[in-house]
Amino acid sequence: MKVALSATSVLLATMLMCGSASGHGFGLSLVDNTIHAASEVPTISPHLFTEQFDSSSATEVFSDHGGVEADSGFNLPSDRLSVEFLGPLWYSGGGAAVHAVAGFTLNATSYDTSVVPSTVLGTVNITGSTPSPGSFPVAGNDDHSIGWILSGSSAIPAGVYGFAYRVTGTSGGGTPFESSVPLVVAFNTPDFTGADLTSAQQAVFNSALEGDFNRDGKLDAADIQEMLGALSDLDAYQSTHDALGGDMLAIGDIDRDGAVTNLDIQALLNLLPSTGSALQSVPEPRSSVLAVSAIAPCLLSIAVLTLNRKRGLCPK
Repeated sequence: MKVALSATSVLLATMLMCGSASGHGFGLSLVDNTIHAASEVPTISPHLFTEQFDSSSATEVFSDHGGVEADSGFNLPSDRLSVEFLGPLWYSGGGAAVHAVAGFTLNATSYDTSVVPSTVLGTVNITGSTPSPGSFPVAGNDDHSIGWILSGSSAIPAGVYGFAYRVTGTSGGGTPFESSVPLVVAFNTPDFTGADLTSAQQAVFNSALEGDFNRDGKLDAADIQEMLGALSDLDAYQSTHDALGGDMLAIGDIDRDGAVTNLDIQALLNLLPSTGSALQSVPEPRSSVLAVSAIAPCLLSIAVLTLNRKRGLCPK
């Protein structure tokens, strides 16, 4: 059966497969076997990349930016890199971010443009209802690009569309690298500008990282213990978990009062039941969440006691 390609698909594939485009995204470095990433267009965080879509029609927009490039520490092409998508497609029109509604899909295609014609390395579809969209390999060199096409069954609402991914990999000898922390890409539609744009980018960034204290790309009960440790020393947590810039507030300020405090523990507990199938690593998630919720007062007491001891307000 033949599959009909949209005009946008043909245009983007032609641009990338002819090696005429290599968009901005995240620069990668390998330090002590850990992958680090920094946005080439930094804003509120080095782990947020923002870009405007190009428009082809009322129901389709596209971009060739938002990929990754290995800058230092890697031995390409023997080292192997992949992009793992971590959650659903988020949308904000300037207010709180929500999952993109049904009928709208972001297609991501990985291209190796080091030769002409280029090779398609993989493709992934991201929607508002896909908690684990999948992964694909990336070339990681200067010629690598990811093509993105957002399409809808109706006109695409103006706003910001975003998602999170992390970079994984192995050395040429097969040793796994420690993956990068979650990285957020936020695309805005061409007609969306001004104060609403800034607010929407922040909202998408917050929702993509919210509550993921152990930075594994999943929101589950394991993040509660990590949160308690973080509250005892936020500076140490930010340093050891690469949560600098706006990351700390995005992850930990769950009640959105402008600070990360023990009050956010209950907000995280409230958030966990709504994650549904995203609670992948916790057996019997419903009972686990209920059990954690039942001891919420104890967790709050422990957190307060820990913080007070840290501040010298009570004896050890």
